[in-house]
Amino acid sequence: IYVLAGPARDQLLTRIGADYTTEVIAQGIPFSRGMTVDASGDVYITDYNARRVLKIDANGELAELADTPFNPGAITRTASGEVLLAPFGGNTVYALNPDGSLTERITLPANIMYGLIEDSDGNLWVSDQNAGKVLRVSPANVIASFSVPSAAALQADDRGGVYVGTYGGIKYVSSGGAVSNALNHDAIDRLYVVAFARERNGDYWIPDAGSITYRFDGASNLLQRFTTLKSPTGMITDANGNLVVTNGNNTIVRVRRRGALPEVITTGNFRAIAGETADTALVSSGRAARRLHLVTGNLSPAMPYSSTTLSSVEAIAVQPGNGFVLADRGHN
Repeated sequence: IYVLAGPARDQLLTRIGADYTTEVIAQGIPFSRGMTVDASGDVYITDYNARRVLKIDANGELAELADTPFNPGAITRTASGEVLLAPFGGNTVYALNPDGSLTERITLPANIMYGLIEDSDGNLWVSDQNAGKVLRVSPANVIASFSVPSAAALQADDRGGVYVGTYGGIKYVSSGGAVSNALNHDAIDRLYVVAFARERNGDYWIPDAGSITYRFDGASNLLQRFTTLKSPTGMITDANGNLVVTNGNNTIVRVRRRGALPEVITTGNFRAIAGETADTALVSSGRAARRLHLVTGNLSPAMPYSSTTLSSVEAIAVQPGNGFVLADRGHN
């Protein structure tokens, strides 16, 4: 799985392996509204503000393929090796020629923002988020339209259909044109799914608008949540030797090995952590001290709390068999 994320002028391109180990391929990538990957691991990116198409090879080497007369958005690479792209919010699909020039492929009754993909039958699919529709264009340029409210990102399968990111989930449009629910969950019920990845085993990866990425199975069960390390404030090791870290982006995460994606255990504004038992730790969210179950992520009160007695708990120490000690910076 390839992920492009970070500040608009300094994004990281990261590859996530099958064992969830991450590898930064390139950094300093400009703001982009479209990305596609070929079978060799070469990544094609649209540079929205500078109006360019970039290519990053598997070693992280960046090359400019073309300048465009528009702000490019969605991009895809077809089975024949052709690179197609569209202006963000535009209605024309262009083919990128080897010399960097563009050839108009087709103009469609749609404003293309996030979705442009070729399916296994050679059909071209585009999404129009504002109009709430998905178009399928046959190799003979015959157009079929399907109603999918808030249609955004697209991913084709090997059956001639596409998965469509929408507001609050993912839909599936079959080769016969039937639209059905593919993924729904409370964790994303207010999220515009403008980017997602579906694995061959049917699992989905969906980033939210902040810093958490969700992994679901094909039955809409939430399997895991991942994030990045940001301004960590404390850490312990669990019974299996994994790091458990209070993270500055309002999460507590587990890091299983070097380079692995941090797994979200729970969310909240935590500052301090101390190991208690093999399955629990004590954590502070600034004032209240709570008990965290390291396997389930459940939180429970560790002591009665009053704002008059606790102000800003910055550290916790466990005394085996004799409770715990809190360091309250506000009350010294």
